Amino acid sequence: MTLEEQIEAAITEGSVSAVKELIEQASAPLLSQLEEVSVERDRYRGQLHSEKIARAFSESAFLADKVSAPADIMAAMFGKHFAVAENGEVIAVDSDGNPTPSRVNIGKPAGLDEAIEAIVNAYPDKDALLKGASVHRHTPSEHQAHNGAKTLTRGQFDALGARDRMARMKGGYRIVDA
Repeated sequence: MTLEEQIEAAITEGSVSAVKELIEQASAPLLSQLEEVSVERDRYRGQLHSEKIARAFSESAFLADKVSAPADIMAAMFGKHFAVAENGEVIAVDSDGNPTPSRVNIGKPAGLDEAIEAIVNAYPDKDALLKGASVHRHTPSEHQAHNGAKTLTRGQFDALGARDRMARMKGGYRIVDA
């Protein structure tokens, strides 16, 4: 007996539960296929969005002009702050997924470069990312004295930015006259 004939027989008998069960049995493989297709679609959509965001970073004028780190590293670090809108445009989003408003064009979403610049400027170690920023690296003259203490000359200490001074002091450095 075919599925149609079984359903007709159940309807003739007036067995609603039997009809419902037959319909569920018939639709189970279709629902399974639909789930598989949906998972695959979502995977491809995620890949597409990741590629679009990475491409947007690689085409960013702000990153090319102002940032020393490669665009792919910047996308890996800050790509989570971006999404692809319904229209296919890459937009900045907040932690709830809402578009980040522009500070320049009031009432509109922030442009890509504007959003990247704001994110980079809010980054605690932005000086390490920006071209031409004076990033202090440890030099051989920052040494450990014979007793194992870390030392800096007064000139070296004065040449540091406030954040680096604080880090050295918290790191146990001593200032010496040289």
